[in-house]
Amino acid sequence: MKDPSADCLSCKYATVLVKRELKIICAYDHKSGHNCPDYKDSGTRRLLNAIAQSIKKNQLDYRVEFKNVSPDCVNCTQNCCNTPFLTKTPFYPEDAIYYLLMGKSPPKIDRKLARCQFFNLGCTLEPHLRPHACVEHPCKDYPDYLPMNIIARRLNRNIYYLLAVATQDWEWRGELPEDGAAVAVDRFGRKWNLNSPIADLLELYQVETDRKAEQK
Repeated sequence: MKDPSADCLSCKYATVLVKRELKIICAYDHKSGHNCPDYKDSGTRRLLNAIAQSIKKNQLDYRVEFKNVSPDCVNCTQNCCNTPFLTKTPFYPEDAIYYLLMGKSPPKIDRKLARCQFFNLGCTLEPHLRPHACVEHPCKDYPDYLPMNIIARRLNRNIYYLLAVATQDWEWRGELPEDGAAVAVDRFGRKWNLNSPIADLLELYQVETDRKAEQK
């Protein structure tokens, strides 16, 4: 699909693939997902939006903490955006998914560029639209600053759950049991049921089901 929308991520007729880049395949072969007449919620729309809002909060909270400890970041002579880890724009499929859920078009990345294309005396992206890898990459001056590390771990959990729900590939939650057991413990220590893989996430992100919403 050339022009996906956030709806495509939760559509019953879409297949979401994440490899080097985000790819969405439509069963109806639509080129655009905007105002799609065939959209049908697979049951994940509210959950995906809730996870995206949690990611946004993580990003904004992280910026507050970082500004407290490093207000002069843009003048750093060894800026982390120029480190070997970030010599390319660290924009991944999960970031593209988040952009769609925020109502934004994923930016086109120049893979040939030997630096981050969003770096110019600091990051030129809005604080909550920065790639998650940039948050997880610790500042060399504050590698053990607990408040930021806690937020980075929360963001990491949100990212894995976002990938799992969008792609419905539950191995993103962690290694699946080989003995055929229904109950598993994911990489973040949460028990979940393979037969109802989003039930615990609906509770975690405080998402109401349609039935609960109708009862109000």
